Amino acid sequence: MGVCLPRPIIDDDNNGGMKQTAEEDEKKTKTTESTINNRRCKPNERVPLGKLTKFGYSTDFLQKYEKGKLLGRGQFGCTYAATDVATGENVAVKMIEKKNMILPIAVEDVKREVKILKVLSGHENIVRFYDAFEDDDYVYIVMELCEGGELLDRILARLPYSLCTAISYIFPHM
Repeated sequence: MGVCLPRPIIDDDNNGGMKQTAEEDEKKTKTTESTINNRRCKPNERVPLGKLTKFGYSTDFLQKYEKGKLLGRGQFGCTYAATDVATGENVAVKMIEKKNMILPIAVEDVKREVKILKVLSGHENIVRFYDAFEDDDYVYIVMELCEGGELLDRILARLPYSLCTAISYIFPHM
């Protein structure tokens, strides 16, 4: 399953502000706080924070899109070509595994990425963001499919750039 966080220490207001361990809390309650895929977690089982997080995104990705071929792999997930079932439009979908979101900062990074894409979507030099989805195992970020190849390869093939050339690419209408 990979590296996981231990169950957190719970600050229970009923015990005078003293912290109690997850094991003590497990003895107090008959139900478990985290259930993954409808199975009961063991008291000492470690669960990645991402698996416990509900991002608030739509949950119907598999009904709206058909996943296609793998386009690339990154540190936290993979990007696939996909097709919008309703319109037939080709898109890219970044699938980020929740089990890889070990620390709170990883969860916040995904949330921040979606927020940034929403704000910048519509700019002519930024990939268009369509929507974000989630299920028990993945966060799906659906965006414009760019089929022009790797940007870094093109940049490296044309080095060195003069300042004027770089500015002309960033601000083509100046």
